[in-house]
Amino acid sequence: MSNSLKEAFLNLASSLGHCQENSRSIVDVLKRGCSDLAENSEGGGGGGSSSYSTTEHVIGKWIDGSNLYEKTFTSLSIRLLDDWVNTIDISQMGVNECISASGWDDGTYQIALNTKKDSGYIQVYTPGMAGVTLTKISIVYTKIA
Repeated sequence: MSNSLKEAFLNLASSLGHCQENSRSIVDVLKRGCSDLAENSEGGGGGGSSSYSTTEHVIGKWIDGSNLYEKTFTSLSIRLLDDWVNTIDISQMGVNECISASGWDDGTYQIALNTKKDSGYIQVYTPGMAGVTLTKISIVYTKIA
């Protein structure tokens, strides 16, 4: 497994520890997911060469035992405001709960995003980052059973 993938999960886990209720459970789940990825990617096929994928894939288990999925969306142009902003249309993805999200601009920032699911969209709000335009967003989520 590449160090960048492991670092990305640990950075995400650390960010979540500062902004989510029950954060210890979230951090533990993400660390377990990181370990699972290490086991699955070292066996062959050269896994781990890319930290993120535009294809939905399972990255571990959530605290209720359901699968955790991750998907990265690219070619975006989402300008952050000092309010909630609709970002990704998830109406056809079967998303139950968005656990976490990270966003990237043109390469300067990687931002842990506050999220909520509303009207078929993942909405983000990141105080102090108004004016930044996101070009990529990666979400970790559970699906409707």
